[in-house]
Amino acid sequence: MKLDALDTRERLAVVAVKLFSEKGYTGTSIRDIAKAMGMSISNIYHYSGSKEGVFMEALRRAVEMLLKELRFVSDLDLPPIVRIKLMIERHLRYVADNNELARIFVIELLQDVSSEALLYSKNSQKEIYAIYKKEFDAIEQTGAIHGRDVTAIIFGIFGVINWFARWYKPGGRLTRDEAIGQALGFIWRGSFGGTELEAANATPGEAMGTEALDPVAP
Repeated sequence: MKLDALDTRERLAVVAVKLFSEKGYTGTSIRDIAKAMGMSISNIYHYSGSKEGVFMEALRRAVEMLLKELRFVSDLDLPPIVRIKLMIERHLRYVADNNELARIFVIELLQDVSSEALLYSKNSQKEIYAIYKKEFDAIEQTGAIHGRDVTAIIFGIFGVINWFARWYKPGGRLTRDEAIGQALGFIWRGSFGGTELEAANATPGEAMGTEALDPVAP
C-alpha cells in the first residue's frame, strides 16, 4: 500500500498502526506518531484529537475492511459450505495482506485503551461472529454437522486466525499462499474432519484463488 495514495486520515491510521504494533499502545506517544508522519503534534491533534482518537480511527478502518470482505462472501450465490470455506480463506488473506492492521484485534493493545475502544471492538467481534454464525446455521440445517457445537467451531476458527495474525510475517519462511493454505487446511480438518463436508475440499477459493472473487470497489 502506497501512503502517497491515501488521504491524511488514512495515512495517519496506517502509520499509527505500525507504531502501535511495534511499541504497544502505551509505549507509543503522540510525538512518535507526529515524527513518523512528518507532521507537528498540533496537526495530529487537529486530525484525531488525541492518541485515543488515532487508535479508534485505525480500529474502525480494520473493522470496516474485514466486514467488507466477509459480507461480500456471505452474499455470494453459492452453497453455504463453499461460502464458509471462501470466508475463512478471505479472512486469512485479509490478515496476511494487512498484517499490522489486522493484529489490532488480537495483540495486547486492547488491554490499555479506553472503555469506548473496548466496547467498539467487542461489538465488532459480535458482528463478525454473526456473519459466520449465519453460514454455519445454513450448514447445520443440512444435517452435515449434526452433533457438533457451532459456537465451539466458530470460536475455534477465530482462535486459529488470531494466532495466524500473531505469527505470520511477510517474507518469512512460508510464502503468503503457503501460510494461508496450511492455516486453512488445519481449520478445515479441525472443524469438519470426519464429516461429509470433507468432500468440499475443492472449492473456487482453491481452484482459482479468492482474488478472482474480489468485491468491486464502490
